[in-house]
Amino acid sequence: MKLNFRNLYGFLFGLSAFILFGQNGFALEVAFNYQHDFIGVKKCKMCHNKEKTGKQFDVWKKAKHSKAYLTLSGEKKVAGKYPGNPKAIELAKKAGVKGLPHEAQECLICHSSAFDASKKRLGKSFELDDGVQCERCHGAGNDYKSKKTMEQITKEFKVSGQKSSKTAVKTGLIKSDKALCLECHSESITYKGKQFLNPTYSKVFNFEEAIKKISHPNPMK
Repeated sequence: MKLNFRNLYGFLFGLSAFILFGQNGFALEVAFNYQHDFIGVKKCKMCHNKEKTGKQFDVWKKAKHSKAYLTLSGEKKVAGKYPGNPKAIELAKKAGVKGLPHEAQECLICHSSAFDASKKRLGKSFELDDGVQCERCHGAGNDYKSKKTMEQITKEFKVSGQKSSKTAVKTGLIKSDKALCLECHSESITYKGKQFLNPTYSKVFNFEEAIKKISHPNPMK
């Protein structure tokens, strides 16, 4: 049996950081996998918005993740451009961010998906203002989007007791976990060796409670 090294690494790193620094008083390195192409949440919706399979798209749309970018940019464009949310602009200035927050790397790291990926990796349906969409937590979807591939991945996870899938690893599907959430839901965020303080962090992130709000299981699995 092959181990899912991403999950193992995330667990071990998270455990060591917890012992050294406490639950949220550290910054996990944010790591994006740009080896696969992004298709955008509209493509995800095609299969993940059916009543019998859990209506995952609706769950996402109603949650704060779907508004993550818009909390920075403002919800309506003016002359074809987002003007910026005044509250976000004020917070960004206090955090030392230069320019508009919805255009700043420091903010886009955790308020969007694939913000610095090559344009060649972005499908026609991909939109930055979709915020923290499916592919931010589950990986770029182009190589695992087919029904046949997803059925194979589901089968492999069942056989392994939900621990691993070689097809998931090969196609870039991520089985999201607490370590992934803590990349952004922490006091500070680290990306490409740079550390940024999280200006909206106010209390210890309770993963167990937070996951209930965005849980979107497929009842057929």
